Amino acid sequence: MKDWYLLMRGGKWKVKEQASFLLKLGELLEHGYSLAQAIRFLTFQESKKRQEDLQEGMEQLKNGEALHQVLAEMKFHSQLVSYIYYGE
Repeated sequence: MKDWYLLMRGGKWKVKEQASFLLKLGELLEHGYSLAQAIRFLTFQESKKRQEDLQEGMEQLKNGEALHQVLAEMKFHSQLVSYIYYGE
């Protein structure tokens, strides 16, 4: 069902978009933002489709899913997801 949900909203993020998002997220985390604050901040800089993805991801994080799981469900590149997994 999640695959259908992503397809209806424009599919997965391009790898360049994924990398850019993760770099920005990392910078905010390094500057002391919490994960939730950083994602909320970055949400405002994204397109409507990406905002919806990030809001859904935030809900999954609130429900206890790990960041790497959320990114995998958002169809982020498996190598990027593995970096996040090992970083967690």
